[in-house]
Amino acid sequence: LNVYDLRTGPSPQGRSAVEVSHYDPVYDVAWLGGKTGTECVSVSSDGRLLYWDVRKLDEFQDECVLNDGNRDEPKTLGGVSLEFMMEAGATKFLVGTEHGLPILVNRRAKKAPEIGTWFGSEDRGGYGRHFGPVYGIKRNPFHTKNFITVGDWCAKVWMEELKGPMLQTP
Repeated sequence: LNVYDLRTGPSPQGRSAVEVSHYDPVYDVAWLGGKTGTECVSVSSDGRLLYWDVRKLDEFQDECVLNDGNRDEPKTLGGVSLEFMMEAGATKFLVGTEHGLPILVNRRAKKAPEIGTWFGSEDRGGYGRHFGPVYGIKRNPFHTKNFITVGDWCAKVWMEELKGPMLQTP
């Protein structure tokens, strides 16, 4: 993870060490709204969501391993898209996975981040997952419990309370 300040030139102002970073390419990053404005989160196809403070990039603050929720043999899900919106809740992160599942990750104070919901997962009572990676995931800025995903060859509109999409394009 590199952090740039374009006012000072094209060189990175901070860089995370390879030993404590993602093992695969980072596909998305989101800034977290906080008092310092120095916290961010990154997602990668290595199946990890990492929380960072850019003032101290020699280690990540927190980690959530993205998996399918199987208790016996959990399967890692690579992340390709990320959405964070403070208005939807300061602890809620939406992640689009390589396996076509949007998932909701909760990060509560003084607790490890955990996956709260697997949207579209047939194993968890859902339906309507994408048949390819979820390349885009965005919340509705006016109704923050609703979000849209783009993957395979369609777009789907979801609601946090439902495990399947409300609408989808043909």
